[in-house]
Amino acid sequence: MHIPPRVLSFMGLFALAVGPLSTAAALAQTAPIVAQNAPAAAAQVTGTVADSAGSPLAGATVIFRGARTYAATTDARGAFSVPNPAPGIYTVTASHPGYTAASESDFAIVAGQPNTLSVRLNAATLSSLQTIGRVSVNRRSTFNSTPASVQNVSAQTYIDQGQLQVQRVLDQTPGIVIDHPGTNATNASPGAITFPSIRGGLGFETASLIDGHPLAVGNFGDYVTTFLNSDVLANSEIVKGPGANSPEVNYAIGGTINFRTLEPTRKPAGQVKFGIDSFGGTFSNFRYTGTTTSGKLGWALDYALNGTPGPVNNQPGYVTLSSGNSINGQQQSGFTTNPPPGAANNGIQNNPLYYSTSLVACCLPVSQTYTNKTELVKLRYNASQTTAFTASYLGSQTYTDQNGNHLYQFGSLFTPGAAYSGGIPTGQPVNTWQSVFFPPNEYEINNEPIFQAEIRTALRNDNILARYYAASINRLQYNALQNPTDTFTQNLNLSGTVSLCPPGSVLSGGKCGPAGGPYTVTPVSTAFNDQNAIVGFTNSGGVCGNAQTGFIGAGTLNGAGAACGSAANPFTYYLSPQYFRAAEEDKLHGFSFEYDHPFGETGNLVSLSYDQTKSRTYAYDYRGAPTVPGVPDGANQTFRTILLRVNYNATDRLNVLASAYDNLYQQVYSTNSAVRLSSGQTVFNPFLTFTASNYSHFDGRLALTYRLNPNAIVRASAGSAIAPPYLNLLNRTATSPVLSADKTYYTNTAASQDLRPETSFGYDLGTDIRLFDGQTILTSDVYRTTLQNQFITSLFSNGCTDGTSFAAFAASGQCPNGFSPLYSSQVHNIGHARYEGLELAVTRDPAVGFGFKAQGALLRAYPYDLPPCFYATNLSCNVATNLAIISGVNFQNSGTGGSPGSFNSVSNHAEPYAQGYAEGHYRTPNGGYLSFGEQFYGKNNSLNVPPFWVANANLRLPLGGLSAQTSLGFNVDNLFNAYPNAYITPFAGTAVPLVNGKLGLTNQNVIGPRNVRISITKNFGG
Repeated sequence: MHIPPRVLSFMGLFALAVGPLSTAAALAQTAPIVAQNAPAAAAQVTGTVADSAGSPLAGATVIFRGARTYAATTDARGAFSVPNPAPGIYTVTASHPGYTAASESDFAIVAGQPNTLSVRLNAATLSSLQTIGRVSVNRRSTFNSTPASVQNVSAQTYIDQGQLQVQRVLDQTPGIVIDHPGTNATNASPGAITFPSIRGGLGFETASLIDGHPLAVGNFGDYVTTFLNSDVLANSEIVKGPGANSPEVNYAIGGTINFRTLEPTRKPAGQVKFGIDSFGGTFSNFRYTGTTTSGKLGWALDYALNGTPGPVNNQPGYVTLSSGNSINGQQQSGFTTNPPPGAANNGIQNNPLYYSTSLVACCLPVSQTYTNKTELVKLRYNASQTTAFTASYLGSQTYTDQNGNHLYQFGSLFTPGAAYSGGIPTGQPVNTWQSVFFPPNEYEINNEPIFQAEIRTALRNDNILARYYAASINRLQYNALQNPTDTFTQNLNLSGTVSLCPPGSVLSGGKCGPAGGPYTVTPVSTAFNDQNAIVGFTNSGGVCGNAQTGFIGAGTLNGAGAACGSAANPFTYYLSPQYFRAAEEDKLHGFSFEYDHPFGETGNLVSLSYDQTKSRTYAYDYRGAPTVPGVPDGANQTFRTILLRVNYNATDRLNVLASAYDNLYQQVYSTNSAVRLSSGQTVFNPFLTFTASNYSHFDGRLALTYRLNPNAIVRASAGSAIAPPYLNLLNRTATSPVLSADKTYYTNTAASQDLRPETSFGYDLGTDIRLFDGQTILTSDVYRTTLQNQFITSLFSNGCTDGTSFAAFAASGQCPNGFSPLYSSQVHNIGHARYEGLELAVTRDPAVGFGFKAQGALLRAYPYDLPPCFYATNLSCNVATNLAIISGVNFQNSGTGGSPGSFNSVSNHAEPYAQGYAEGHYRTPNGGYLSFGEQFYGKNNSLNVPPFWVANANLRLPLGGLSAQTSLGFNVDNLFNAYPNAYITPFAGTAVPLVNGKLGLTNQNVIGPRNVRISITKNFGG
């Protein structure tokens, strides 16, 4: 069997680490414990060792190292004692096969009084990013003692605020921004797209995991968190920056977020919850967790429901009509909307195309329905304290209304012709729905099943873990039509004027006439005075043929001499049908293996692991469609990571965590999934071919923690990460060259060939300090990450062409006779980006009493070192594209197209310069809770509005005495109604400066109206 050289190298490093260190560990373990001479005033140390669920661990070893060394072993109750130890300062290490070690430095043993210690060891698992256990001394609050900037968002945080989705809580976390695509996602709608980004990184530059394994995100590389229900989560682990405890570095430019699901509990426990919201929605949760009395079988079962009509519930609104419709059987000519006068020269890049309208139609009802069902089934068989098998299923099924998810409202100036005499005042704005489509109700179904199976065991003191996982996303957006060639009519009340052809005639070139011509009649302006009319919606872009034999363009003759589109050879499909389907199928499966070897007496660990993930993506309209798929069927990618990690306690105060990642990639994609027909139409190429690219990348990370005293640490980390191009980027097809208006050059879109991964290197310096009261934690971080090979679309010189064939430049630098220069637009690796910032947090959260949070971040996320002609689309390098990408300026939003044009940025969301969250709360002994919090959205936020605050208020009332397990909850989002609209207002957001000197208009997104949730929760057992 051939073993690749890189694997042999890793095995050699592992052997070097394990061999000598194993010997040293064995010698240390066989060395006698120093004799214990009891002082006159005897001290006493007692304690317990348990797993994370509280079950006692027998046979655990607890070692105290100081002026003398003591060792103890726990009994069947997990208890240990050290009689008559010498007073002094000790480092305590606890370990048990099958678990990660825990360590506490600066443990003081005081003569003449009892000294107690409680140790919790985490079972070795691949589902968590946590690498150390927890030691509790004198009930001090725990704080981050790892070498990474780690944030743990507990399930209790979601419960306290009554949040069923993760967006609001994660947005409150320093360095985490839940992005809202500003051009097409209405943030007030619970079904609108959201995805996390860490420290300014773009959506695909944040690694998102569930229970420690990757997710199916092949299409665009980012994970949509919209459909994640917090009721099934135990916590959310966030590693910001180059933390060396991340299991992989793929897409972890900004960091890694891991959503951990519920775990079996030591004792049977359950929850029943019912609630309502302000919009008439209902939600519920049913949970049962536990372990049998024998300790052999554990379970975590949860079924969560979240259903709401949202703030817009079947609400009718005026709409404007696009061109190409028929009204009462008469063909419509041209548009009924117009940009503002002087749009070409008013200094604005994208004036609204529907600034004014001569016709409005009533009405299109819109809803923001969101219905989510989530199931969790997790079973664990504990063969022994060191060996366990866990299998789980996490399922999520969501139904939502897409029209409501991307709903706009715009006040179009009503300017009908003089013949209009209806009841709508002319010359005044009329609020119209935009970015919505007939027939009413455009649906989305999202189905995400995730399966995982993990086994852990021990070989002497070594831990062995293996895992298999499979995840998929099946997402379908659709309307009510059932056939790709269907058309439909809609009864609407029309107000205004519109140009129509005479009955029985068709439109061609702006003139009317009989089918086949001649077309000589000018369309007539026709008034509708608030009258009912039948509006017909028809298809366009017809083709013949099919996806098996290939498509034929309109007008092309078949073997019988009949033109495609004629009665003898009718269209079989349309490129712009009224039938709507948009499907995405992402499928992923993989496996992991890890071998952990402890060495020494201080909790040191060396680990070697291997993870392999293969994923497939197919993004298309519908099977058999003539349209070009975003990702064709057959595109796939395989990621492999070999990880060598050493966790070494160099001294009682200094911990070193070093990780080496060897990443291997295979990506299979197509660059010819489209073909241009003789009719000029671009269609799917059924004879496409696939290309495979193979490459590798080594990433190293080093992190240090220095413990100044029991209440303060300083940590530093540095390392690299990689973001391979996602499949939607790779599957770009070259288009046919188009000759410029002056006939001096050609332009086209080039395939994304030779696209290299983005890579980064970053630094983080942080502190964690536990203040004098033992409950208040101060955390700070300063960081900088530099990104290379950023994915940006730009223009480049691509040789010469005559429109059909290609040639190289001659030695003189000129094109051959008959050829002209070709300038291609292509996704490139160009320029750099920098992510840097400062994060601060002060938190206090005692079990009973007053607590608070004051946390925030200053963020920079900007491109620099942009190449010449980066803003050009033609030979003379005129500024015309990438207008919102400005060196040294935080990433800005792209804008909705308008007049005279549009503008684009690196992404479709902006990264803010600042964020913050402040909260005060009070907890009672029987579970009562009261809080008030405000979240700050800084300049350049993804809602495209000026800096603002959003408030929340929460109250939980226990029903009963100190042991009350039933509570009544009141949770209020957006208490003071900041940006309360239920829709985006297009072109009304904060305008952004562009490199061409103009202003770009952005869409004003929203928080949504105040929402009050009332719930009653019954907990039992535990």
